[in-house]
Amino acid sequence: MKKWIIIKLTSLFLVLFLLVGMMIGMLNNGSSLETSSDYYGYSVPYNGAYEYVNDSYYTSSPDEPYIIGGGTIDSKSITDIYIDWINGNIDILETDDTAISINEDNGHNSDSYKLRYRIINNTLEIRYMEEYMPYSTSDSGKKLTINLPEKEKGKFKIKTNTVKSDILVRDVTIDELTAANKTGNLIVNNGKIYNLNYTADEGSFYTNCTSNSISVDVHRGAIDCTLDTSSKNVDLTLYDGNINVRLPKDIPGYLAILDFSQLHGSVGHFSEFENAAEENEYDYKDILRYGDESLYINAAMGFGDFRILKK
Repeated sequence: MKKWIIIKLTSLFLVLFLLVGMMIGMLNNGSSLETSSDYYGYSVPYNGAYEYVNDSYYTSSPDEPYIIGGGTIDSKSITDIYIDWINGNIDILETDDTAISINEDNGHNSDSYKLRYRIINNTLEIRYMEEYMPYSTSDSGKKLTINLPEKEKGKFKIKTNTVKSDILVRDVTIDELTAANKTGNLIVNNGKIYNLNYTADEGSFYTNCTSNSISVDVHRGAIDCTLDTSSKNVDLTLYDGNINVRLPKDIPGYLAILDFSQLHGSVGHFSEFENAAEENEYDYKDILRYGDESLYINAAMGFGDFRILKK
């Protein structure tokens, strides 16, 4: 009997020992988890409330120093440009200079509110101001101007992360532009952008540039695309507003798939091209066909009109 009790006590002790060991191991694993590096963030007013903005893009090299204020940068090693901007217009232009230049229209005297930039590998990063600085609702914003060297046509990929900005891209040739905005417009006037992407909660998108691929996702606003015969894929999403697609009179053809599954009002469509065929094969989907269907247009709408016009 005593032997049986000793065996049971020994087994119980081993079980408790294992449980304690497992708990200690879990605690040690939890405490050894790596925390994220220091990051860049700020609070901005949006729709009557303050919203904290943080982009993990900047966590990769937190100890790399930034240069304060605008400047001129040798573009030989740069292929990517990343712009983080809170409030104010952004102009991206092309000049006959041999380097990239960045300038801001800044009403602040303090260095803390001036832009900063640095180069990490092949990427030029541009920030609105010093990290963790408060942003006031009375701040009228700053205008950023970026001049790209004409001799580097088609080389750069540009990504913008903005809160309240109108972005103007004029007469430039770049590989890719990806812009994300809370509130604001993107205008691409002339030039060539091989891949063009824009997302916004509220704003308008306008382009008359040459582009192989265009993707736009706007919650409320307007989309107006003027395309040429080089365009192949166009993907447009607009929850509330009108979409205009302007095509050359001699375009060989298009295939437009209209998705109305986000419907919350009335949606209509119209084409100025004669002999354009229309199909209604699916619920909440219409298909518009013309010519050889070489241009593919995918449009998703909730309220408004979709129009294909001749330019």
